[in-house]
Amino acid sequence: MRAIAGRRPRATSCHANLLQNSRFAEFCRSFSYSHSIINLNIISLIFLINFNQLAQEYRQQYRQIATLLKSLQQCSRRRGMHAFDSIVS
Repeated sequence: MRAIAGRRPRATSCHANLLQNSRFAEFCRSFSYSHSIINLNIISLIFLINFNQLAQEYRQQYRQIATLLKSLQQCSRRRGMHAFDSIVS
């Protein structure tokens, strides 16, 4: 809208009227609330995806460590040592 001869555009008064309308205000509040819930759900989903990726990496590292310890146990048994028997069971 264009201001005429120094007058302010009517958009501000229109906006004020809309906010005074209780149904419109309720809509705005509910939209804001549902928008917040959607944002929380998205943040939770991102957290779960990242947590799942971390868990997969730790599982892979755990398997590698377990494989390494089993190899050390087998080597020590071949040499007559049983130092890793209590660690790997």
